[in-house]
Amino acid sequence: AQAQGLLEAGPLTVSVSELLTTVGQWRQALVMLDACQFKEPALRAEALACKGNIEADAGREQEGIAALQESIALADAANDRVLQAVPRARLSWMLWRAGKGDEASALVDEALARLPGGANPLFRADVALLKGIHEAHSGRFAQAAPYYEAFVAAAEVAQDPLALVRAYSNLAISRTLQGLCEEAAIHNRKALAISREFNLRSLEVGVASNLAQDLLGAGRFEEAQELLLQTVVTTQQVAAYRAHLYCVNLLVVLLLGEQQTERAAALCHQEAEVLQTDRRQRADYLGGMACVAAAQGRLDDARKWMAEVVLESEALNDHEFRETTELRLAWVDAHAARLGVGERAALVEAVRRRCANPPAWLRRFA
Repeated sequence: AQAQGLLEAGPLTVSVSELLTTVGQWRQALVMLDACQFKEPALRAEALACKGNIEADAGREQEGIAALQESIALADAANDRVLQAVPRARLSWMLWRAGKGDEASALVDEALARLPGGANPLFRADVALLKGIHEAHSGRFAQAAPYYEAFVAAAEVAQDPLALVRAYSNLAISRTLQGLCEEAAIHNRKALAISREFNLRSLEVGVASNLAQDLLGAGRFEEAQELLLQTVVTTQQVAAYRAHLYCVNLLVVLLLGEQQTERAAALCHQEAEVLQTDRRQRADYLGGMACVAAAQGRLDDARKWMAEVVLESEALNDHEFRETTELRLAWVDAHAARLGVGERAALVEAVRRRCANPPAWLRRFA
């Protein structure tokens, strides 16, 4: 249809690109989107919403934001209220990750306000879930709960596999943040089973990495390592940049906890090329490298990297990341005390202070 310039080429390209994204073939989806000439503004808005999502998941955050902003402008011009909500919801998630919480929340409100009264209940609950995610990651779990419960209920009524995976996996994340790792693992196993049954590979890698975190938090280290090693291979196959980096970070934590410092260092070295992309992921990765450096006695490197991580932690509106940063600082201080670098009593006191009230899900690591 593209080769012959048929009118059907545009709608087909958007539909197939969404499908390819769902099964993890993001590169092919981008090729198809770039190859098509979308003449209708509304159709081009749909294509750009799809492309923006893919670019962000591939680690090209700025390209993703630009595509979604253009999609919003085109959707507004076309006066399609449902279409106007889609890129706003997706852009909200990216802005929230970039530490722009107020802008992100305002965009979700805009998206919900633009949905017509007869809009699909599942879609409405999906958009509203973003409010719950923002609340949960800010530590306001009671305020977050109704959004999660509404989305799970809507997904179960619809029996939509994509929605069910996202519903159970997001519910699991909210439990993980509260330290309920065993309960979170139950929800993640449900999501993982559905994603594998329906070949939803782009969702599978995210769910698997979250399940590995729950297993780590529950102290089931061998199970976690086996799952992480499997998932790292899958993330490379489907070019899932974010999930890949997340799995690597968890492996670094696990290896350091088992005093396999050289293996952790080798893993960081292999992944060094990703450090110039995605701001949030880069900071997380630098924190992992700082911990490795401290364990190796390279305190200057560890402190240099942690100084950058602290700056990002202050800029990003991410409750979970701030808590993780505190424990990484404690790790560096503990190794400084071990090596006799600095005032030992002050370092020990700093470690105790940073580890005094860790979030439940990080208590074992503390």
